[in-house]
Amino acid sequence: MKNNIVICISRECGCCGRDIGHKLAAIHNIPFYDKEQVMDAVNKSGIGKEIFEAIDEQNVNSLLFTLANNFRGSFGKYSASGTVSMTDRIFVIVNDFIKDIASKGSCVILGRCANHILSDYDNVVKIFIYADFDERVKVVMHRENVNEKTAKTIIKKTDRNRSAYHHYYTGEVWGERSEYDLIINSALLGVDGTVDIINNFVTKFDELYTEK
Repeated sequence: MKNNIVICISRECGCCGRDIGHKLAAIHNIPFYDKEQVMDAVNKSGIGKEIFEAIDEQNVNSLLFTLANNFRGSFGKYSASGTVSMTDRIFVIVNDFIKDIASKGSCVILGRCANHILSDYDNVVKIFIYADFDERVKVVMHRENVNEKTAKTIIKKTDRNRSAYHHYYTGEVWGERSEYDLIINSALLGVDGTVDIINNFVTKFDELYTEK
């Protein structure tokens, strides 16, 4: 890429979003950031891995769903004791981390509300990947080595938690088409075909961005 282009990927569970993101990053020889890199940034702040895992978007509990209905996309909220909640502390760290890496050069960022955090950046391509439920079940069954019933449970829980996490911190509907530049069904062309389509889109975006 000629310019500093940041690719933000949001995805439903079982859409191979991580594989797609890795391949896109490899094509352009740029960094790929997902949960592991975010966890490192949180750890450096003094918040342990166990705490991060306990309240990560993959483990959002019923309290978060309740809070999501009361707070519309604003973080830094205070508890009755006057202290900032741990979930908000972590989100502020993640927010700063994502803005920092986006300012350093081209990269691919998976999840973490990056499309919203970087919504004011004009060099960001925002992608949402989805697929038919039955196709996602097959992927999760193979990836996690579980039966069909368990795979369905994993998908529903993961998508529900991601949706609640996204709404809680952005006030937006997760997967809402107006929040993304490209929405694509990864089951139609497979991982490599999806990578080709996204890469063509990003390449054209890069060309147009040069002309600005």
